[in-house]
Order: sequence, then C-alpha cells, then structure tokens
Amino acid sequence: FSLQPSTFMRLRACLLAIASALSLASLPVAAQGIDLARYILVDLTHEVAANGPAWPGSVQPFTLDTLVASPTTAMFRLTMNEHFATHLDAPRHAAGGGMTTEQLPLERLIAPVVVIDVQRQAAADRDYALSVADVEAHEAQYGRITSGSIVLLRTGWSRFWADPARYFGAVEEGSTLHFPSFGVE
Repeated sequence: FSLQPSTFMRLRACLLAIASALSLASLPVAAQGIDLARYILVDLTHEVAANGPAWPGSVQPFTLDTLVASPTTAMFRLTMNEHFATHLDAPRHAAGGGMTTEQLPLERLIAPVVVIDVQRQAAADRDYALSVADVEAHEAQYGRITSGSIVLLRTGWSRFWADPARYFGAVEEGSTLHFPSFGVE
C-alpha cells in the first residue's frame, strides 16, 4: 500500500473540511447556497514535497513519515516548517500585533479575485515589483478592481516550484532574495 504525498495532502484537506463542517453543524446557522456555476474555480495548489520551496535557512522543512501502511489502515506523520511552500500568514506575523490565524474571520478569506499578469515583466527582471501603472493598465482593460477583492499576481514563478534556488534567487539564510512580488504602493 502506498499513498503519494500529494494524495495524502488533498485527502487531509478534505477530511479537515469535513471535520470542520461537522463541528459547526451544531451551531444555529442558516444554510447558504452557492451557485458554483456562476464562478470559475481554479485550483492553485502545488504538490507538497520535500523539494518544494522553503524559506532559505529552514532546516528539514518537510517530512512525511509512514507510521502504518496496511490494506485497511494508513497513518502518517506530517511535519512542515512555518514558512514551507504556499501558506497563510496572519497580520500578527508581519506586524507583531493584530490577529493570529485562528482569529481571522472566514469572510476575510473569501472574496472576488483579480489576477494581474506580470509574467513578461518578471521574465525580464526577477526582482520585478507590481506598479501602479500595472494596476491602471489592468483596470483599463478589465474594469475597476472592486474594494475588498483579493489581488493575485501571476508571475510565472510556479515553474520554479521544485527548484528553490531559482524560485527564491538564493538559498542561504541571510541572502538577498530575488523574486517578483507586489510593489510598495
């Protein structure tokens, strides 16, 4: 019996969602229907594996140990560092104050999404930062970005996912990292 790490992670996410739904089932909340046909759903996940990008200097950022593997049972121990792969940071992480992850209201994590494509600029400059001009050009083509939208940046950098040195531009702790991101504005 074998379970690939990516299959395990998707199964784990599904089980956590079910467990969360069951734990909330006793709360008096009215059902809310969502017509998914009205939306484009995009899977942004990457396979979680030992060669995924971990913040430079991380020691043993990811391990998946098989504890039990039989025809009827599978049990694993998953260990990940805080800054391994794509993850959610709460305001407290960057500012030292504010909400922690478990305090973030779910409503703050669900919103319309806008994707601004800067792949061409990032290919020419690995330190490219989104500019006001990029946002204005996007809005001129697609319309105004509504307040409360989540803005994602398409850099094309996912092609380096399995190569941390290319993904970050450096792998040594304390090194200057080089990858495209949002600008200060």
